[in-house]
Amino acid sequence: MTRKLYILLLSAWLFCGGSPVLAQKQALSADIKKCNTAFEKAPSLNVEITYLAYKNYSDKTPVETYTGSMKTKGQQSFSKIMGQETITNTKLSVSVNTEEKLIVITKPQQALNPFRMIPADSLLKICSAVKLSEETADTRTYELAFGNTAIELEKLSISFNLKTGLVTRMIMYYREPVTFEEDADEEYFPDTPKEKPRVEIQYKNTVMAQALADSEFSEKKIISRVNKKYQGIGSYKGYQVIDQTTY
Repeated sequence: MTRKLYILLLSAWLFCGGSPVLAQKQALSADIKKCNTAFEKAPSLNVEITYLAYKNYSDKTPVETYTGSMKTKGQQSFSKIMGQETITNTKLSVSVNTEEKLIVITKPQQALNPFRMIPADSLLKICSAVKLSEETADTRTYELAFGNTAIELEKLSISFNLKTGLVTRMIMYYREPVTFEEDADEEYFPDTPKEKPRVEIQYKNTVMAQALADSEFSEKKIISRVNKKYQGIGSYKGYQVIDQTTY
């Protein structure tokens, strides 16, 4: 279940939009553009990320909680959350799965961006309803509904920091019922209850334009090259290494 939600988490940025009320649609479009512009203009960024998964739409106590962080500087990035660590620089992208003790090395990928969304015009075509649910001096929150059953989300709540322009929280309400019981086997336990999960991602203590050294994004924190082969070092020593840089 954890892995499934993690994959869905990475694709959640595809599901934003709106249309019913013109003023709210325009406000959402403006906030999305402001978010993208703020990130593009920031020379660097450091943000703490909290991931909370709930069994259903209304539960108050999460069944899964993870904390992590992400740093970016130009085309370089480093992220660490949910047992996944990824470094991208101008030479390589190195991804580590600490649970499986696996390191995958590829040619440089696009630096990770926790805030970037696809163009507002495209997003607004996906959503069947949008409303401004809350606005304070510092934050604006929208609720978006998705009538298209091909979309994995039924609803999305997204909050923007009005001062920085960046996202502070997203709450995703998934359409498909699932179970969080790791040992649940439908073949032997067909009556295992399933519920529609809710996932909340919080972005806290965001610092923009912080002086970050290039060493923060060095692959040498994870791997070294010996006899033309990469190998894990330090706490990653002994990890299986898959080198895809020659593919």
